Amino acid sequence: MRCAGISVAEPAPATLWSALPALLVETDPVGRLVALHGEWVKRLPPDVGGLDDIGRLFTRPAAIFLETHLWPLLRREGRFDECHIALRLDDDSALPCFASARWFGEGESRRVAWLFTPATQRARFEAELIEARAAAQRLARELAEANQRLEAQAEAEREHSRALGALAQTDPLTGLGNRRALQAAFEESLRCRDAEATPDRGALLMVDADHFKAVNDRWGHAVGDGVLVRLAQKLQASIRRSDCVVRLGGEEFALWLPGASEEVAHRVADEIHRRMADLQPDGSDATPITVSIGVALLADHGDPGDLAALLKRADGALYTAKRRGRNRTCRAGDPAD
Repeated sequence: MRCAGISVAEPAPATLWSALPALLVETDPVGRLVALHGEWVKRLPPDVGGLDDIGRLFTRPAAIFLETHLWPLLRREGRFDECHIALRLDDDSALPCFASARWFGEGESRRVAWLFTPATQRARFEAELIEARAAAQRLARELAEANQRLEAQAEAEREHSRALGALAQTDPLTGLGNRRALQAAFEESLRCRDAEATPDRGALLMVDADHFKAVNDRWGHAVGDGVLVRLAQKLQASIRRSDCVVRLGGEEFALWLPGASEEVAHRVADEIHRRMADLQPDGSDATPITVSIGVALLADHGDPGDLAALLKRADGALYTAKRRGRNRTCRAGDPAD
């Protein structure tokens, strides 16, 4: 078929050119159409036979791209490959294509071969890829948010566990640690001692308020509780930063002095006795509260890791102090009389 001097290949019979799943265009050096081949010829605008400029095969933006980019590239390099451009179809829709072009021939027979390969599948794949990437990004955000929520929940549970653990090791009246806290402090000091290879030094003090039942009987349990709170404060004020003081129960307290020598243990005990001078149950005329103290040294103990046995030795020393008249300090192994 010929239209206005332009050779258009017939779509049938099934020749190579008519079956070409693309659009093959031949133009002269200035872009005038010479021939069109391929199955997409039948989808070009109805006035294709009258077109004398390849630029009119394209959508308006693509025609501008042709003039400003493709023609200069073709004249400079003699070819270009796989540039993305859109052809104009008979229904005014745009057909995305990959365009390639080459010069061929010599002299007056010099021509340009243009190949336009539809990129409809690529466009679909790109759209699907963009959507998949957007979905992946959404999923990543959702996973990150879920991880943040899980981490926040885990941290809240850890904090709750720590709070429960602290409560489990705290005496509610005085705010001191309890027997569990003493065990934890003792074990921690043993770990530090092993790591530092220090000698088996340390002291355990048992402190008991003298005649405390009489305080409760005379002034009541509310006053007695107040005395215990103030006694706890005085014990805390008497120890070193590394020491631990706990309430074992009733009016009985324990102090663990890691790394302490006998001299340090007795110095702490003397400080406790000194601070008790102004601890009165009620009123200025009341007799000050006194305490008895039993001291057990880790160096005197057969098994330095056995807290229960150490407590037993300190408790024995405490009752020695009680039998000797109270308001005094005795060391484990001291005679009762």
